[in-house]
Amino acid sequence: MKDAVFKVSKIVYKDMVGKCIVVETIYEGRDLILVNVHAPVEEKEKKEFFNVLRNVVKKYKEIIMMGDFNTVFSKQDMAEGMVLKTDTGRKELKALMEENNIIDVWRERNEKKKEFSRRQIVGQFVCQTRIDCFMYKNCGKFIEKIKYEETSFSDHKFLFFKLDWSQMQRGPGVWILNTQILKNEDYAAKVKEIIEKEKENGMYEEDKRIWWENVKFLIKKFSIKYCSLTQKCKRYKEREMKASLEKELNKENKDIQKIKEIEGKLKEMEEKEYEGARIRSKAKYVVEGEKREGKLK
Repeated sequence: MKDAVFKVSKIVYKDMVGKCIVVETIYEGRDLILVNVHAPVEEKEKKEFFNVLRNVVKKYKEIIMMGDFNTVFSKQDMAEGMVLKTDTGRKELKALMEENNIIDVWRERNEKKKEFSRRQIVGQFVCQTRIDCFMYKNCGKFIEKIKYEETSFSDHKFLFFKLDWSQMQRGPGVWILNTQILKNEDYAAKVKEIIEKEKENGMYEEDKRIWWENVKFLIKKFSIKYCSLTQKCKRYKEREMKASLEKELNKENKDIQKIKEIEGKLKEMEEKEYEGARIRSKAKYVVEGEKREGKLK
């Protein structure tokens, strides 16, 4: 948890098997509880799990609770052909939510929509349920966006949400070149063109140090524009592929082989995307670390 966002944080509860952690933090003078959940699958264990959690969170006024609840609330949260079984764990979770006025924010904002967060292919049948949730108590006004996104790295979808705590205007942040773009022949050729063209500049003979700084600025300016356009094209292709997957999953007679092929292509795209994110994150960490060291000197 970033110190710049949450000034004071402490763990108030965690179980012995890594299924739940509850963190108490203070934000702008308010006590806030953050709960990360991975509920057990077995009914008896799940009931006990939610019973313990029920007692932990009851004294707090503002709660954010998220994770894999391994619980289907209703038929609306499962695919056609699946059976909603009796579940005492579900009953305990509903009691926890009712007693503490905790709301499933996605369902609150999508009352009639049918969308799933987990998918399993069992033989020729696709089992789909919505068991990954983001819940809150008394802090709904800070939640701007919430959506599920396909990923090939898990049988669960990502659950993305945006919390706007401050309404502060932010800058574009640190720009880091994704080095994967250097393998792009079109990009490399255009960068060479920039360099060759700038050699005609008089500064090339007068002061190569200043000339090189100017060239780097031009390359950076071009790279930002080029990468932005490339990223838009990638996102468009990814959206098209996810739409194809969703369409296939909604068919009555599903083509399992086609589903697996689309998932494989999505995985390739995501691996490249996350490698770029890893590089940018590492570079940002180094830059921010240098800034902190500078302040301490």
